Amino acid sequence: MKPILFISALCSFFLMSCENEKNKKEKSNNPSAPVQNTTGYVFATPTASWELPTDLKEISGIGLINDSVMLCQEDEKGVLYLYNLSTKQIDRTISFGKPDDYEDLAIVGQDVYVLKSNGNVHLVAGYLQTPAVTKYKTTLSGKNDTEGLCYDPVSKSFLITCKEEQGLAEAPKSTKAVYSFNFKAGEDNAGKTLLVFEEKDFKASAVAVHPVTGNIFVLSAGKRKLVELNRAGKLMNRYELSNELFKQPEGLTFAANGDLYISNEADGGKATIHLFKYQP
Repeated sequence: MKPILFISALCSFFLMSCENEKNKKEKSNNPSAPVQNTTGYVFATPTASWELPTDLKEISGIGLINDSVMLCQEDEKGVLYLYNLSTKQIDRTISFGKPDDYEDLAIVGQDVYVLKSNGNVHLVAGYLQTPAVTKYKTTLSGKNDTEGLCYDPVSKSFLITCKEEQGLAEAPKSTKAVYSFNFKAGEDNAGKTLLVFEEKDFKASAVAVHPVTGNIFVLSAGKRKLVELNRAGKLMNRYELSNELFKQPEGLTFAANGDLYISNEADGGKATIHLFKYQP
């Protein structure tokens, strides 16, 4: 190789190396840098979709009872709705409390737990037979604006996420938390921080545990995002959700095989539920 050509090639290689290092550094310093979606779900095309009746225009929490029935709760009434995915009708309603700000639900056997925005939880025991309600007070409050609740079979506890203040001392606004609770009657239940992660412009609206991987999924209605975290809080996947399909994503639940359902409030249109097949 001629000396001039060799020097030119060497300079080009050096400049490319510097640029690559710069890009790596920028990505590592930016917790919202894109994460490659290599596994799981394709959110551009739902496998199935349902437009919900007017009673569920403010749908907030969802939980799958079986292949054809979704338990739903909206955020203004103390009412549970059994929505039939096959007939696209509400089969039954179950009253459990006065009108309030209810945000999410978690089904455990014959019982369902309903989260309020002030951090408190209603246990509706035997909700399909003769419901009996027990109220739990937690150390989270309205300033946290609790919106996400699920049962975690790995830790055998309930997980709660906050839309607003995270309850983390002197943490940047981009720091988000998932709390673990074991509810006990008559006590102010203190949660333990299960994991902490960094995500800008994130307003948690729901949380769920993947039944196959055990990873934790947290949904954000603001900026329409869904993040997947491992048990150490490492970001595994970030999914950007489209405005067209996800008007206001508020509910999140899995089928036993990993299929994922996301519910959306009406936001001027029709409330919806979308199904996305798990593709490991």
